[in-house]
Amino acid sequence: MKKTDNNVNILNLMAFIGVILVALLEIFSLSFVRDLISLGPTLEHLLNTVKNVCIMLVIGFTAYNFVKGKGKGWLIIYIIAMSIILIATILAWIV
Repeated sequence: MKKTDNNVNILNLMAFIGVILVALLEIFSLSFVRDLISLGPTLEHLLNTVKNVCIMLVIGFTAYNFVKGKGKGWLIIYIIAMSIILIATILAWIV
């Protein structure tokens, strides 16, 4: 089955939306999840790090394919979202 340009664009759009949603969830998860779920700090940080690395690799590359043909505003939103995910991953080990 051949991939059409329309299917690839929809996939790229969905990945871009996924990056934005994960970035927003990361902002809230740092303060709320610690009180609700207790897996142990090391395991919690390790799982969060693996999740964020996978998100940045898979969804990040796919979302970039969507953004690279758009204007500067889309690229700025993408960079901010990916930066939030990266900073949240680093802060989880520091805090």
